[in-house]
Amino acid sequence: MSSAILGVQIMLAIQLLGTPQIRRDDSDPFSLRGQKAWGLLAYLALSEIRHPSRGHLAELLFATAADPLGSLRWNLSELRSALGPEALRPGSVELELPADGLLDVEVLTRSTPQEALSLPGLGRELLEGMDFTGSPAFETWLLLERGRLMGAAAAALREAALDRLAARMPAEAAPLARRLVELDPYDENFQELLIRSYAQAGDKRAAGEQLQACRELFQRELAREPAESLLRATEEPAEGPESSPPARLSVRQAAGALLEAGEAAAAAGATDAAIQSLRRAVALAQDATETEVEARALFALGAVLVHGVRGRDEEGSSILRRAVTLAEQSDLTDLQVAAARELSYIDALAGRYSRCDRRLVEANSLPASDTELAAVESIRAMAAADRGAHETTQDHAAKSTALAERSGDLQRMAFALSFAGRSHLLTGDLESARTSLERSLAIVGETGWLAFASWPETWLAEVQLVEGDLTNARTRMERAFALACELRDPCWEGLAGRGLGLVEEREGDVPGALRRLEQARQTAARTTDCYVWVEAYTLEALAGVAVRAQSNRAAEWVEDLRSLAARTGMREMAAKAYLYRFEMGDADALDGARVMAAEIENPALKATLEAEAARA
Repeated sequence: MSSAILGVQIMLAIQLLGTPQIRRDDSDPFSLRGQKAWGLLAYLALSEIRHPSRGHLAELLFATAADPLGSLRWNLSELRSALGPEALRPGSVELELPADGLLDVEVLTRSTPQEALSLPGLGRELLEGMDFTGSPAFETWLLLERGRLMGAAAAALREAALDRLAARMPAEAAPLARRLVELDPYDENFQELLIRSYAQAGDKRAAGEQLQACRELFQRELAREPAESLLRATEEPAEGPESSPPARLSVRQAAGALLEAGEAAAAAGATDAAIQSLRRAVALAQDATETEVEARALFALGAVLVHGVRGRDEEGSSILRRAVTLAEQSDLTDLQVAAARELSYIDALAGRYSRCDRRLVEANSLPASDTELAAVESIRAMAAADRGAHETTQDHAAKSTALAERSGDLQRMAFALSFAGRSHLLTGDLESARTSLERSLAIVGETGWLAFASWPETWLAEVQLVEGDLTNARTRMERAFALACELRDPCWEGLAGRGLGLVEEREGDVPGALRRLEQARQTAARTTDCYVWVEAYTLEALAGVAVRAQSNRAAEWVEDLRSLAARTGMREMAAKAYLYRFEMGDADALDGARVMAAEIENPALKATLEAEAARA
């Protein structure tokens, strides 16, 4: 890894992606003796645990050594010699990069996608070629981090490609989208992005050939057609669409009028009409160099595609990025924050948490209105909860609720309160969960926000289920399920279906519960823009019932859960997957579950694991 990789002189460069190496002052790479030193460095660089004890590190990596603490001291000394005393001070186990230091995994997860593209190990495995089978708990942690960082690499490539589409450089986006398809040809969003890049570049032949190759792959390997959004992507117009203003109106007036018409249509739920008007508004504003109108029309169009139409998040992302660029140029701070918040929401839904976090922190630093800051804090609560950071969730949810109440945004209050309630439930605080969820549901009723009602309703039903009130839990779950089906919302439908499956298990109908839960899992993943955490949550319930019932498919579903948790960095779900492995007879898996749980904020799950360890 070059010591000037980001265009600045780097005095300490640590590469953990691909073949690991350490460089100092443009010298030859340092060679660490043994894989354990590299494993220790990776753990110190990436673990969510702050100030890990020496006992914890020794147990994790050197438990089988004759002198575990002595082995740890030797490996820390080896690292200190390679890194220098500034990065790893004598007597410390805290990795502290100097100002002129670079760590590739940090660049990948916290820097811009353009900076991530400069990494030589982008898209390669963490500590490539190394295995730590003699340290099963560490191997568990490493597998999760490998999956998480591969997901972060894909997220960086995707964002870089979308940035190029937003900058009207589709020919430059196509090679990046091609790398994404090579990483995972079964990801329909990656396929759609590549097809859209070809189409916007004017290469209709390449777009058609890619669509045909994708269809053949899906038919051969998955026995189904790809999503409709891929078919639409080939029809994407090349850059420079033409439009004309209505008669007797100037271009500026027409663009403004179409923007107002599009926003009104979107508010009324007339999605198709809104999209048509907003597309024309964008084209006319661009022709008239009306930057503010164009930025607002782009934001409105992107938001409609994300919230009003299933399977259009990738197209919406590209448009929202253009809105961000224009908002920055025109100093439209509230619009900039709103567009960034929408993009973060899309990333959170897809489990791209490192990209989501970075954008939300930036948005939160801008001088925006209370309404927008409340929205930003609510998405931060959502993203934190998805990864098991439940204490952090409560902090963000409380800030969002206060800001939303002050600004009069009742729907945002309901949204934030629902995620606070979810975290209370998952950490075993049923009384607080009920309070937050009842308040959320009451606001939903007051504001007539029918499209959201199924979400808090389902969580309140789960509170009743945990309390043992099966009758009322079933009634409430059925109401939430019926509403989700009526709205054709696969996320809400899958979540409520999950709850009904658990009710059926409690009622003694285990075969029915497994059928219901398998269907709920499929429903939750039905579209390309599904809420991945809901898919994981339904899969966790399916795996749990299967393990308890000793189903012959239990191992398959547990591995699916582990794989999904690894790809997205959902440590709480990973801990549950390893707990199920332990319950199926894998004695080493309990230590893996405890390693995962140590990095999340869920005392109830930790207590469960400690109780299992005591019994073992």
